[in-house]
Amino acid sequence: MLSIAYKKSMDAPRDSPAMALMERFQQKGAVVSYSDPHIPMAPPMRHYDLDKQQLRSVELTPDTLVAVDAVVLATDHDRVDYAAIAVQAKLVVDTRGRYRQSRPNVVRC
Repeated sequence: MLSIAYKKSMDAPRDSPAMALMERFQQKGAVVSYSDPHIPMAPPMRHYDLDKQQLRSVELTPDTLVAVDAVVLATDHDRVDYAAIAVQAKLVVDTRGRYRQSRPNVVRC
């Protein structure tokens, strides 16, 4: 998950749709992680039953991007290299309209 913040370039995850998505992915058996330059550790939230582990933000490196099956762009922070993500990730699900040009590995929704 790319960002768990509710708003662009902010550090508040409260009411973020990313939390609901991560919970749903886990319920379906996915191993989830997130990267957010503004939120180094996901706080406990009463409305979401994410795995009891403390989720920590992972750095977006070429190795990280190649290792995951998909990157879901939930919040489009300014401090993210979107060009590198599009080149290195197997699949990008763009929920924010960040990618304007068509790419074979980017799904806009």
